[in-house]
Amino acid sequence: MKLNLILATLLLTNTVLARTYTLDRKNDDYQSCVKNDEYFRFKIENTKFGIYSSKISGYAKNYQIQTTLKDNKFTNSKLVFKVKDLDTDDSERNQKLWEYCLLASKHPLIEINVKETLVPGINSHSGTITIRGKTHPIVMNIDINKNTKQNKYIIKGNATTGFQTLEIPDPSISIAKVSDEIWIDFALEFPILISTK
Repeated sequence: MKLNLILATLLLTNTVLARTYTLDRKNDDYQSCVKNDEYFRFKIENTKFGIYSSKISGYAKNYQIQTTLKDNKFTNSKLVFKVKDLDTDDSERNQKLWEYCLLASKHPLIEINVKETLVPGINSHSGTITIRGKTHPIVMNIDINKNTKQNKYIIKGNATTGFQTLEIPDPSISIAKVSDEIWIDFALEFPILISTK
């Protein structure tokens, strides 16, 4: 009898229920995003006068993550943010990004979805990105590290897409040419579920 009770207790303790997370991440400004361990970022390359090249980075200051976690597996994962929460650390550039490139007044949200099951390790996953009112396929490399000492999952990912692929108008001007490539990367954290409590 006592042995059965011990076994039942162990089984209950190690049972992990599926839990759906809705997490909001908020930053005050561009510099706060740069310093934060968690972020969603994009980069483009800008070449001035055909000679000087530099990378321009932008961050989503505020964003929401939704996912379901069970037995080390993430399913139905989604990241959503407002176009006007994108910040490149330059107010004029932000305005052009929001309105000319991304049509924030008509399509205020950007949404990234991954329906595939995500597990610890480094894997390539197919997903979608909805931007300017249209949904496009995107492939992301996602690294999930289960850090038991800190009791959290550390998730990092990256993807490469482009202005043409996403049907975004080229923001280049006469003296500055913007490359077609858009590099995306992110880092997120989730607590490890260890019991039903």
